[in-house]
Amino acid sequence: MTAHYLYRHDTLPSLRRQAGDPWLRARRLRKQPATFPHWQLGEALAQARPGDGVFQLSMWRSLQGALPDLILQHLLARQPNNTIGAPLMLQRIRADHPMFLAYQRGDDEHLPGKAWLFWNTAPCSDAQDWSTDGVHHDDIEVFHPGGHWAPFDQVVTTHDAPLTPAPGWTRLPLEPAYAGEPDRVVDVRWVDHPSLGRCVFARIPVWSPGVWPADWYTLQLLGRTLLIAFPELILSGQAIVALERTGYTMTYDITISRTAATRASWFARVFRGATDQPASATFRDAELLSQEKASVTSVYAAAGLDCASLSTSAFVYGREAMATLEAEAAAELARMENA
Repeated sequence: MTAHYLYRHDTLPSLRRQAGDPWLRARRLRKQPATFPHWQLGEALAQARPGDGVFQLSMWRSLQGALPDLILQHLLARQPNNTIGAPLMLQRIRADHPMFLAYQRGDDEHLPGKAWLFWNTAPCSDAQDWSTDGVHHDDIEVFHPGGHWAPFDQVVTTHDAPLTPAPGWTRLPLEPAYAGEPDRVVDVRWVDHPSLGRCVFARIPVWSPGVWPADWYTLQLLGRTLLIAFPELILSGQAIVALERTGYTMTYDITISRTAATRASWFARVFRGATDQPASATFRDAELLSQEKASVTSVYAAAGLDCASLSTSAFVYGREAMATLEAEAAAELARMENA
């Protein structure tokens, strides 16, 4: 192979589902598809013995070949009111990876000169849909929207394989909103926001299971969780909640009711000086700060978080990222021509 890397792109939701399994595996083919059949796979299916399965994987042969779909996505994302709900994420794997060397390889007849088709026939159970071998995520790099390559598990997360909280953050369990729903988690830390002041920032990550109904009961659940973790919040400070979901992130400014109720006069006479109850606080209401990316980003920036973690829309490659990819593709093409 002349290219140092082979490339593929999958949608972000697809990668998040894959993140629960630390391997990229070849998909089993049980019959030729009606569209874009491959003669190599047809032969392999015809020759397969009972108890065998045919597994296939496709890869772009060069970065130049992988770019057109990403360029189209970039152009569509720039159109007014056009949200890319499932952005394509570019990945690269060394061309000399053992899996590629172990599989048969042929030119993809529908993308001649641009893509490789890899396939293998191996014993498997009737119910098996994916190969037992594969490419470990440690051997896969994903192109980050910030314009650089990064390890798979630094870019892609799922509730099956959450990232460890960053330094300074505490991960807390949050009760389910309704009986039978899975438990949730919330990542929290103190934040000094330039306009909101000192506040506890509670971030419910995009991969956190469960639902988030915007109701009083859920606020009280979150309130108890944060007040136990940060008792100083009883006396002062604000609370901000960021709810991440596919395609958007909402940030809420929480109203905190603080009380130090006066005790009954008879109690004060018996217990001299005990005139007040200990201070307490409850979460009373929530005001939607904004869904605008600039406003949400300011809260995340104050917390030291990468803005690419906000939502799927943040994973669409912008102008600078595309310029970096185009420059890399041109350099790679020059190396291939001179090889």
